[in-house]
Amino acid sequence: MDARVTVYGDRVEVSCPKFVVGSVAGISTVLENVWSRLAGLNVGAVAKTHSVLFEADMRIRGASYQEALNRLAQPPESLPAGTETAIVYYLPGEPSRGFAESNLVLNRSYGAEHGLQVSATLVYEAESVKPEASVLSAYNRFRELLGNLGLASAED
Repeated sequence: MDARVTVYGDRVEVSCPKFVVGSVAGISTVLENVWSRLAGLNVGAVAKTHSVLFEADMRIRGASYQEALNRLAQPPESLPAGTETAIVYYLPGEPSRGFAESNLVLNRSYGAEHGLQVSATLVYEAESVKPEASVLSAYNRFRELLGNLGLASAED
């Protein structure tokens, strides 16, 4: 697992540039150890939320970027011909599932031909979802959101 941990005054960041599902256990252990040590240093150190950011470049098959996104959000006809769209979905909190307000962004990928750049910041209430469980939960939610939009992940 290739990961970098940075501890700031107001947050802990774990960055995994080549995330794979098999690394979830390792990332979870890192988060659990960091929070355990922080609690040992300061009993008042408690997480309020956990945010997990996924960024992925996907290849669009059988359609252009514009065709793929137009089915989700058409640009107004009053804009110039050829106008393309990008989409930001602001997801509401779902307290019963431990979800806080989050977002999902679909945009043109400049890193992949016929590509779609997808990013999701998925936020969890710390009282409901422990740090070590947030990574797998976020990954599953990310895949669920893409499936709900009719988009397949890079692994599908």
